[in-house]
Amino acid sequence: MPPERILFIHAGGGKAGSSAIQNMLHRSAGWLMSRGIAYANSDDQTSDYTITSGNGFCLYEALQHANWKAAGAELIQSFMADQRLAICSSEFLG
Repeated sequence: MPPERILFIHAGGGKAGSSAIQNMLHRSAGWLMSRGIAYANSDDQTSDYTITSGNGFCLYEALQHANWKAAGAELIQSFMADQRLAICSSEFLG
């Protein structure tokens, strides 16, 4: 049986520090990956201090469609980046 894969969802609320968490996740993506945790699908940032809405907006958009399950499994796998653990973060998911 293949190892269990887990996608952690951070559905942070607005004005609750989510942008700081997402910025830290983006800046630490390489370090996280070296420890087996993916933080994929994030937008490029021009500065370490750029405010972002995380890497989960594409998941939020997909969930808005009635047939999201058709592409949902592939989208969820894209967050995994060949790791067993991954993080998806967006205020939109709250």
